[in-house]
Amino acid sequence: SPATYQYLRGMGINTMEFSIPSQSIVTGTINFLGTGAEMVTTRFTGATDKSASTTGVMNSSSNVGRIAENGIPIADKNYVLEATININNNLRYQNAVGSIGAVGVGAGECNVSGALNTYFDDKTIAEKVINNTETSFDMRVAKDNQVILFDLPRMKYSGGAPTVPGKNQDVTLNAEFQAILHATYNFTIQIMRFSEVQ
Repeated sequence: SPATYQYLRGMGINTMEFSIPSQSIVTGTINFLGTGAEMVTTRFTGATDKSASTTGVMNSSSNVGRIAENGIPIADKNYVLEATININNNLRYQNAVGSIGAVGVGAGECNVSGALNTYFDDKTIAEKVINNTETSFDMRVAKDNQVILFDLPRMKYSGGAPTVPGKNQDVTLNAEFQAILHATYNFTIQIMRFSEVQ
């Protein structure tokens, strides 16, 4: 007492990480980088509270409507054990003499990477790793009429090989990838959230 509010200034999204493990909740982490902070006891004029979401938590079992590589749904062969997407905007603090906080946030190159950990029952993805073949990745997650679509229209696998852990164990392929700017669409990754049309 009294109620205290913290205002963070000059904020920019530095990193975003999404994890879609099998039979689990879809999770995401966002990391911000800013220039400073202020603690006050009076809210800014016009500030309001956002209502809590009424949309249910999305899971990787019953809420993934599509997961595709090169425009073709992954099914019947290389079932996905986990998909991860990492975005790094490579922001940096810009400090200066006579300033307690940063005077600005420097922009960097947007780097998008991730991995598809799959059961190895088909050589298609493994051959793309070896041959440095361009491909694409997209995934649709939906629940309670809310849809999130991840679209990486151009990417290459940067590593991965079939792993044989031992006798009577599953052979898997963890294919790491690097997204590349698409010349026509002019983006590396597109994340869309919208209400599903019934």
